[in-house]
This record gives sequence, C-alpha cells and structure tokens, in this order.
Amino acid sequence: MGNGIRGSARSSEAQQSGGTPEDDEFFCDFQAAASGRASRRPVDSDRASQRPFNDTPVPSVDMDHMGYADEFELLFETSQADLDDYLRGLALDMRLHPATKFRSLCWRIFLDCLPEDRLEWPQTLQKKRQEYSKKVKEFELDPRQEVGDNPLSQDDKSKWNKYFQDEELRQMIQQDVVRTWPEVDVFQRPDIQDAMISILFYYSRSKPSLSYRQGMHEILAPIIYVMHCDQRAYNEARKNGHLERLSEGNLRMLADILDPEYVAHDAYSMFGSLMETLESWYSCAENGEMSRPDVPQLFSRNAVETQTILGLKLCKINQHILKRLDPNLQAHLECLEINSQVYGIRWLRLLFGREYPLQSVLCLWDTIFADSISLDLADYIFVAMLITIRERLLAADYSDCLGLLMRYPDDVEVSYVIKLALHFRDHYKYPRPIRQVIHERPKSPKRVRASRPQTLDFCSPEIDEEVNWQNMASSGKEGAAVERELSLTSTAKQLAQLKSRVVECALSMDVHLATLQQALVHSEGLEDALVALAQLKSARDQLKEISGADDLLDDSEGGWTLVGTPQQEQASSHNRSMDILKKRLNGLMNRD
Repeated sequence: MGNGIRGSARSSEAQQSGGTPEDDEFFCDFQAAASGRASRRPVDSDRASQRPFNDTPVPSVDMDHMGYADEFELLFETSQADLDDYLRGLALDMRLHPATKFRSLCWRIFLDCLPEDRLEWPQTLQKKRQEYSKKVKEFELDPRQEVGDNPLSQDDKSKWNKYFQDEELRQMIQQDVVRTWPEVDVFQRPDIQDAMISILFYYSRSKPSLSYRQGMHEILAPIIYVMHCDQRAYNEARKNGHLERLSEGNLRMLADILDPEYVAHDAYSMFGSLMETLESWYSCAENGEMSRPDVPQLFSRNAVETQTILGLKLCKINQHILKRLDPNLQAHLECLEINSQVYGIRWLRLLFGREYPLQSVLCLWDTIFADSISLDLADYIFVAMLITIRERLLAADYSDCLGLLMRYPDDVEVSYVIKLALHFRDHYKYPRPIRQVIHERPKSPKRVRASRPQTLDFCSPEIDEEVNWQNMASSGKEGAAVERELSLTSTAKQLAQLKSRVVECALSMDVHLATLQQALVHSEGLEDALVALAQLKSARDQLKEISGADDLLDDSEGGWTLVGTPQQEQASSHNRSMDILKKRLNGLMNRD
C-alpha cells in the first residue's frame, strides 16, 4: 500500500518541479539502496492513486473533556481494516489532541511496530521484547569470568579490551543524555536516564558501522517521553476507576502494552524502526571520515554535493522544492552563500526537535509519522519553515539570516507550518492555510550597523557634500588648489573610516573567537559557535574589502595610500588567522 502511494506522490512532485517521475524515482531508489531498507508495506494498486492514509472520513473530535475509556474507544474501537488509515487521517488533520493519552500506541502503529490487526498485537509485542532481551544478554560483558584474559590487553578479541571500549561508549552516551531537555523534569529522573543510556548503547553495539552519533539521544527522547506520559495516564485512570467501561480483552491489552517493566524494550523497538530511515542520514561522509552529526563543513562551497543520502536530500529540497515554490528566497540564500547543510543537517537529523518546544515537536512528529514511515513529509516541513519566515530572511544579511536559521523564531505556530507543508505537497487536497501574522522584531544594533553603506564612494553625507563642491569648483589655478585640498580631505576621511572599520572588525573577531573557543573547549553551545563563525565571516569580508581598496586610494593625488600602513597589516594578519582558524575548525568538527 505505502510504496504505491508514495510512488504516486513522488511522480506528482517530479512533474510539478519540472523533472520526470523517473528522475525522482531514481533518487528514492538510490536512497533505499544506500540505506539498505525496503518498504514494509505491500503495494495496493487499487489505492495507489489516492492520497495516503487520509481516505477514511474523519469525524469531528473533541478530546478536551473526554475520559480515558471514551478516548480509547474513539481511537481504537473501529473496524480492523480501517484502524490504520483512520488513525493516520486523524494525525494528518491534526485532530489528535496535544494531550492524547495514547500517542505512544499511535506511533507504534505508524512506525510499523504493531500490525493493523489488533489480534496480532500480543504476539508482536512478545517477539519484539524478546529481541531486546537477547541484545541485553549479548552485549552485557563480564570480563572477570574470563580466565587468563589480561585487563591491559589491546587484543581485539580480549573481553577486557571490549569491556573498556563499551564503558567509553556508555560514558559518551551519558554525557549527551544528562543534557537532554533540561527544562523537562522527566528527563532528569535517574531511571529515565538509565533507560535511555541502555537503549542507545545496545543500538550502537548492534550497529558497529554506525555506532552512536551525537543527536540520536534527541530522537529517542520524545519516544521515551510519550511512553512515560501514556503509562502515567493509564495508571491514573486505573487508580480512579476510569477503566470499568472497557471490556476484559481491552483491559488485558492495555495492561500488556503499557507494562512499565517493558519501557526500554518498547522504546527500543520504536527507536530502531525510526532509525531504519534516519540511519542513512547519520552515515559517514564518502571519504570515510565521520563528521559531527550536527556540525557541517561550514567553509566547503561544495559540501552540499557530498554524495551521501543526506547531501542528496538537502540538494533536492533546495534545488527542486524550494526553488520551485519560492525562487526568490532560494536565490537570496544562495547569494548569501548560506549552505543548506549549515542548518539543514540538524533540522533533518533531529527531525526539527530543537526548533520547537517539546509539545509542538510531538504534534509535528504525529503528522510526519502518520504520513509515511519513510518521513517524506519532512522535505516539505523543511521548506514550509523557510517560507514561513521568508520576509525576515529576505531582509537579513548573512549573519542575521544564519542566526534565524540556527535559532528558529519561537513565535511560529507549528500547526501553520504543518498545514503549509501539506498544501505544498498536495495543493489540490489541502488548501493553503491562512497566513500567520508574524510581528518582526525590532532591528538589533548589530543589524543596523550591518545595513550601513559599505562602499567607499558614498561613505557619509560629508563626502557627498564634498563631491558637490568639487563639481562646483571654478576653473583655473584657484579652482585646482581647492579641488586638490578637497581631494586630500576626502581621502583622509576615508582613511579614518577605514581605520575605524578595521578596529571594529578586529574587536568583533576577538569577541566571537572567545565565544567559539569556549564552545569548542566545553563541547557545548554549538549554535553559538556557528553564529560566531557567521560574524567572523562578515568581519573577514569587510577586511578583504578594505584590503582591496588600495587601488582607489593610490590614485588620489598627494601620495595617500594604504600600502604598508599598520591598519592593512592588521587586516592581513586577521585574514591569515581566519585561514588557520578555518582549517583547525574543520579538523575539530570532523572528530568523533
């Protein structure tokens, strides 16, 4: 069913973008081949021409004042054949209540962790839980039981050596887990942290070619959170006697599905299913070096063309979808040389988890999971997020534009972004949502400074006035003297302004270099580091512009020149420092 539907959607997209269905199928086939993943949904030719998972009429749902048993019956007491499509239709229409008590159960269905037939759920749960238990036994090592094995051995077959490697892996995972959503109390609980560490450890050990990559903990966190919330809702309903209306079979099923003893087992199953798609997005670069998952190669012009799945995906989003839907915005970002990898890698690898509050992320994932297990809707979510803030982006310079993309505005409603993404993907079925009114924040002093004229022709009103005086100067000896004096005065002022700009750039670079150094030393604040890099690039460009002003000043009469001045030497020194910094940063960011 899913393959046929997705194939139809891709063909429609390829036609709208000016490409052929074969071109788009080639990209998807390449993605599937590279990730080693085949779709788990059989093709249903009778439904291939219809929009996925939204065929069942969805009734108006009001869950605000609905009891536990009522909500369960509303969501799951439907015909077996229609359950999957019915739930997906609710999620795509954003009719799953933000505080639904069964989100983890819906996600398990969307991610193919549970089959459509409810009668098969107990057997499926038992099988998947046994798989996790086997991994626990397989990867839990006790080297003390191995007689004759030296704890200092570096042999690959040594259990002690493997034990120490596992401990290093656990410590690396723990460093990320303890920093997960610090404002959410659930993630500060020791039992939750231990469960997350174990899940990520066993997944990493079962995927030695990929192992653990920074960012995976932020994919696992919402899964753990929804399971915790659903279990808490179930316990409260049972304690308060709100389960009496449910049949004995449903009571047994809920007790089995929401058994707290199997939190790690069930979360591992959901995480593993989701990572089957995301795994290729975390894979290493073609040259064999692992890059940091949320830090791109900032200074590589051709970074987006890296032949990885994520590189191809970002290229497709930028060059096909965004360019077709908003060519002006795409051209603006390209003109500023803002590589989509700078912000796009984090957006996609974390499924936009850092761009919205947790509750908004849950609603966003409802829609993405319900649409397709291959997460195709994420491409249009990506573009919708850009177009939603297009006015801000078009009015911004390099540093402010990158700042918006690295710290997505918190006044954007995720529901609007979802509706806009669905409209972009299928404008016949989904109408364009009413445009969200975004009140632009007042310009910061930094942006005001960046908007000042940066050319040497008209640096100030005084220079404009002097040019007019030159045009009015009388001919003859007196006029020539006046013109010479004005030229010298104008050049002197230009030199003073150049000196001021050099000093301003140097101070700015010092500030942002300090921010960058602190972020890299502590392995935190990567967003601040990227913004600091943007500011450094802006300062570097200004210094290059100043260095290129020599010819203009050499032509001025009286021998005024920047050649050999301390200001130019300072600019040259900063440029050399920037070159060294770029090489060292790319080396640091490539370290695992």
